[in-house]
Amino acid sequence: MNYIETLDSIDWSDVPLTELKYKRLHKKTLDSLHPKLLHVINKMLSYEVEEKYDMCLLDVKVRDLKEGKCSCALPEYHYDWVKNYDHKNKHEFHLIYTNVDGTEFLHGGKCKDNSIYSFGRELHRGVYMDEDKRRVLVRLSYVDRY
Repeated sequence: MNYIETLDSIDWSDVPLTELKYKRLHKKTLDSLHPKLLHVINKMLSYEVEEKYDMCLLDVKVRDLKEGKCSCALPEYHYDWVKNYDHKNKHEFHLIYTNVDGTEFLHGGKCKDNSIYSFGRELHRGVYMDEDKRRVLVRLSYVDRY
């Protein structure tokens, strides 16, 4: 995981609960999103991606999570897009933003609040909420088809 930058604080209270998983970056998808989410997505899209990939996929999770709830459906360490490190595809490239309780990486620590990071095929997991709160995750995944 590599730190890129911390964004100015955003009040997420007026953003509707949203869950998108591996959506292509089509105009129709982007047009359906709240302007605050688009601000983060556009910031992420402004970063250079060094390699060429078949697709750029979007994940968005705006959720009200309860104390003790894991921020990810997979509470154990896992990879995104593939199930194991030795998968035959070229290693993917991800950009991730979380407003609070950042993703935790096995070999790199935890993402800072309100910050954008890049990562590749790295083991990571969600974290357990220490109190009730709204958590926002935006991830762009640059991947090749299987």
